[in-house]
Amino acid sequence: MRHATLFLLPFALLACAPDAASNRAGDHDADLLEAGIPTEQDDDWAHVDPGQPLPPPGVLDLQLRSDASPGNPLLVEVRNLLPGDSVTVILSTQGEGVGPCPGVLGGLCMDIVAPRIVASGTADGSGVAQVPVSIPAFAAPGLDIWLQAAVARGANSDSSNVASTVITPDCPSRPDVPIVDGGLAAGTFDPGGYAVSLLAANDFGLHDFSWDADGDGVEEAYSGFLEYELYERGNYVCSAFFDVSLATSVDPSGWNTSSGGAVYEAWEFQIIGSSIGDSFTDCRSLDPAVWGTTDIREVLAADVSIGFGQMLGNQADLQAAYGADWATVAPGIYGVYVSYDQVFADEVSYGFGYEMADCATYDNGGMMDSDVSVPAGLYDISPWLVFLL
Repeated sequence: MRHATLFLLPFALLACAPDAASNRAGDHDADLLEAGIPTEQDDDWAHVDPGQPLPPPGVLDLQLRSDASPGNPLLVEVRNLLPGDSVTVILSTQGEGVGPCPGVLGGLCMDIVAPRIVASGTADGSGVAQVPVSIPAFAAPGLDIWLQAAVARGANSDSSNVASTVITPDCPSRPDVPIVDGGLAAGTFDPGGYAVSLLAANDFGLHDFSWDADGDGVEEAYSGFLEYELYERGNYVCSAFFDVSLATSVDPSGWNTSSGGAVYEAWEFQIIGSSIGDSFTDCRSLDPAVWGTTDIREVLAADVSIGFGQMLGNQADLQAAYGADWATVAPGIYGVYVSYDQVFADEVSYGFGYEMADCATYDNGGMMDSDVSVPAGLYDISPWLVFLL
């Protein structure tokens, strides 16, 4: 029986970063923001006492929804606003700590050191603001940045959590490797179940990537695709592939999970409506009287969301199976979650996380620590078995 794998390529490609370029002195903040970033200023923010004690964090929720790369916008999403609220985003290159307490916020203090205003936006009817923050083209890869949001309502002002990321190289997109439709083979088969794997995904969409899979020194190109391995009477018989380069990142923070584990990152794969020309199968035909079609791809074409996070549901069985080796492998194990409605998710499998090299290149790096909320690196996830209805 073959075993498929799932490779997930999240955004913080730290191994890409040059080391010398990122070691600037204390003028990081001024240099980073001097060009290419909104210059809106407010005297109430510019001259404030940074020594006041920090209040507890506010109720605003700030999340980063794209990479931070030189010359490109970093998409900041702020939730829990009131409809129509004007929200200000500030940025620091010096980290968390006692920040300014501007009078416009009624004495509310910020939680990042020496910040500058970099962008502002307005909340929609759902209390959500999408705010692009420009990153200058000269920003050095490897530079850490911290962001926070605030709403000025006088004594009722509010602030968000602090989110941090690292400036990553603007890696070029790899050319798509098409999935060629070879047509259905002759004869029929009666599938009993399938295993699913995902190849080449990062935080904010799927991208083609390269990997020297055979160790000959030449990197092979791979497309982002979902692979369904079909089983008949318990034996592997064929596969179907769907190109999912347009998969989109979704927020799994509100998902209810079968195991109670937290989902760190998730993607929605919209297979329905995909062109069959962007898929391939070597499976034999189905009996149309049973399945309503001869093509297994039409049976499998359902929207699904896949995420990874804490591994809880399989822990007892895995610990028993690994025995004395459990302490060694446990820190690198993730849970795999599947949702069909982005409300409830089943923890269906597990897998191991590995470091990436650079720009969507997998180099069999060291294992990632799974005890983090926003992992960075390559993820190698085992498939899960789902029985066809």
